[in-house]
Amino acid sequence: MVIKHSAMVAILALTGAALSACSSAPPEASGPTALFLSTEVMKKKAECLADKGWDVTFENGAIVAHIPEAQKPRYFEDGAACSDEVGGNIDMTMTPERIEIAYDWYVEIANCLTAHGYSVPERPTLAAFIDSFDSDPWLPFEDIHGAEIVQARADCPIMNPPGQK
Repeated sequence: MVIKHSAMVAILALTGAALSACSSAPPEASGPTALFLSTEVMKKKAECLADKGWDVTFENGAIVAHIPEAQKPRYFEDGAACSDEVGGNIDMTMTPERIEIAYDWYVEIANCLTAHGYSVPERPTLAAFIDSFDSDPWLPFEDIHGAEIVQARADCPIMNPPGQK
């Protein structure tokens, strides 16, 4: 089984407890940046997991892990320990405010994709987006695949996580 941990909590809804292993909280991020752990933290977490013997790589802002189904519980335990170790175990719960940030960002992405001729699913209202976020989220890029997604990211760098333009 391949597990992909993106820095983006909006898509994967990665949650954590309180910030630990750090003496103070990081500065409050705003806009789409508030939806991501830093690339540096994600790289450190990937290194930590690899040091624990897991088959992981850090690719395009995400930790990609090849984990046998039976080992998933141990992998997630090690992942939590690594998050504590590298300072990436912060509360990233998707509150309505964070979901609204994701919506605003997705609207920007949708506008750019449309301007470049890509087909984008119909945009829901903010209320509908919030209601369906955990079950069937609207992703303006969900119908773009393969080489086309590479071109779409070049056309619309707003699609890339902050720091990964």
